[in-house]
Parts: sequence; C-alpha cells; structure tokens
Amino acid sequence: LRLLQHRFKAEIKGSAIALVRDYGTLPNVECHAKQINQVFMNILSNALDVLEQDDCLEPVIKITTEYKDQCAYIRIADNGPGIPQKMQAHLFDPFFTTKEVGQGKGLGLSLSYQIVTSHHNGRLECHSKPTQGCEFVIALPAEDIDNSPQQIEKRSIDRENISSVNNRGLPHKASSLSPLN
Repeated sequence: LRLLQHRFKAEIKGSAIALVRDYGTLPNVECHAKQINQVFMNILSNALDVLEQDDCLEPVIKITTEYKDQCAYIRIADNGPGIPQKMQAHLFDPFFTTKEVGQGKGLGLSLSYQIVTSHHNGRLECHSKPTQGCEFVIALPAEDIDNSPQQIEKRSIDRENISSVNNRGLPHKASSLSPLN
C-alpha cells in the first residue's frame, strides 16, 4: 500500500480514492511474501486504474481480511464500473486485458493467478457485475495455530530453517503473510 499511496491521494475528478481497511485476525500463513505482495500490487493497481478513469463520484477501494475454513481470505473490492460477465471468463488468461491498446500487457492477473494457485495452493476469484464494482478474493491455506509462548518461539525457529527455491532456482527463506499496512 505504501508504494501506491500517492495514487490514493491524487485528486480524481474532484475527489481522492478512499481506502477502507477492514482487517480481521489472521493466523500466520506460510507464503512467499514477495510473490503475494506482487499479487496485491497487481490487483490494487488495476483497481486504481479503473477508478482513475471512471466517472465514480466517490471512488473507494476496500480491503477485507478474515480467517475461516482453514483459509486466510483477502478481499480487494472497488466501486468502479465492474467487468462484463463474458470478459470475466478470460481475466486470468495470459495477454488478456480490458485496458486500451498500449495501456496494459495482460500479464498481471495471469501471473497473480499462477502465484496464488500454483505456488501457494490457494484460490483467486473475481466477482463482478456491471455497474456494481469488482471484488477479487484471494484464499490462502492457513491453519489455526496455537499462540502459546512456546509455540510462537518454536515457529520462529522453524521459519528460520525453512528454505525454498524461487522461480530462478535461487534459495530463499519462506515468509509469513502479515496484514497489509
């Protein structure tokens, strides 16, 4: 959010884009933080692009988090014009874009889908109706965890010892998902 902060403050047709945060309590989620941050950046950038071009009088992006059914849910919604049903079927296809020619490459949502589903065994969905905005739902597997002092210390030691390989074959540490700032 810090990287996009200037876009929220910019005056769009007379009003700044409001950011509403409704963060529920989430357990730690084992993930590749840089990859998940890229997913957040892609979805938020698309929402900002739409709201900057739309005639919405009070543009809003709402971020909601919750834990249920052993998943951490991150919902990013906007009150823009929405996405037509026939386009929704192609949103996660490589090189598909709803933007004007030269405005987008059509890779952000495709890459985001791959990161969430293939790299994190999660789900990425889009819910939208024309004129009623758009909501992207990211669901990442998470287990309810014991937060006793002994378990917190054990997890921090375990995390230091967990390593994985990124998409270039370079080892790096796994990270925990923290709430968006």
